[in-house]
Amino acid sequence: MALTIPTQTTIDLSIFFLVCSIVTYAITEIVKPLAKHFIANPDLKAFAIRFISCVVGAFAGYSLHKDPMGFWIGFGSGSTNTYIVEYVKKRLEKHIDKEN
Repeated sequence: MALTIPTQTTIDLSIFFLVCSIVTYAITEIVKPLAKHFIANPDLKAFAIRFISCVVGAFAGYSLHKDPMGFWIGFGSGSTNTYIVEYVKKRLEKHIDKEN
């Protein structure tokens, strides 16, 4: 069984996922300084940022496709986005440390 919304191709779903990820990244980066300013506990801060990312992704997905599947694809894009950004930042930090 394929995970698709009826009448949509895989390309359409990929673009949908990408748009939700970009929106999620942009809004999360806007909100992140507020979380860093108001939350002192590093674990709680990471939780809040990831939670915001998932909620924003879900909202973006639902606003683009008024369907529960749109909500869940958006939520997944927000969740995936947090881990991809964290992974890329760690890789860049390792690369920069090797150069210095």
